Amino acid sequence: MNSISLILRRNGSKLLQSRFYSSSEVVKKDLLISLDEETGVQTITLNRPRKLNAINSNLYAAIPAVLAEAGEDPKVKITVVTATGRFFSSGNDLGDMASKW
Repeated sequence: MNSISLILRRNGSKLLQSRFYSSSEVVKKDLLISLDEETGVQTITLNRPRKLNAINSNLYAAIPAVLAEAGEDPKVKITVVTATGRFFSSGNDLGDMASKW
């Protein structure tokens, strides 16, 4: 796997950077992460509204990595998972899963 540097979205806080492992740079736009250093609130946003935020294999790799990193970061007090668009998540991206099998 290649290590990808993900630039995090600014959300009224300092711009931060996270590192996690993924086989595709598509994750950069599909998963937005911000940390408000004042409150310690980290926000993970699923950003695939055209696919109803269906979780593909890249997100299955990235989400646990980001959460593990947050668990080791003393600045993160709580993590909120949210999504863009009309739905939180429709579940698995079946098209992505079918192409992998």
